[in-house]
Amino acid sequence: MNDQQHTPSRDVIDADLMVMTGGGFTPASLGPEEYDKMLARARANADAYLDEFEQRFLGPRFDARQQSNLQLPHVLELLSDAAPERTRELAERLLRQYDAVLVVHDEADQQALATVLPDHAMSLLYRLDDRRRELQRLLA
Repeated sequence: MNDQQHTPSRDVIDADLMVMTGGGFTPASLGPEEYDKMLARARANADAYLDEFEQRFLGPRFDARQQSNLQLPHVLELLSDAAPERTRELAERLLRQYDAVLVVHDEADQQALATVLPDHAMSLLYRLDDRRRELQRLLA
């Protein structure tokens, strides 16, 4: 039985999602065969992957610091053809979470904000803002 004929275990889905969100999910990084295999497994089981994505990254488990270092919009984009409505709904929810965190960023003068926040905090805000723009493009 190949990967596309059964739903992978939650451990496999979780491990795949961590690779896919980690920023190194490319054919060059993983090797073309492993990349294609993982992407095919995720697309063939999009609902299960999106369920795990939702549990891990949305709602009470939202962690702005962690998510600023992850490529969550990219994963939604990769799965959007397999589950368009579900990925759109999750992208909208994720965007609302980013918007809530970035209220101060959006309302403040960026130069003034940079003088009162440490560099690591400003970097976090900039990375989240980049992710937010990716989600906005996905939803456009």
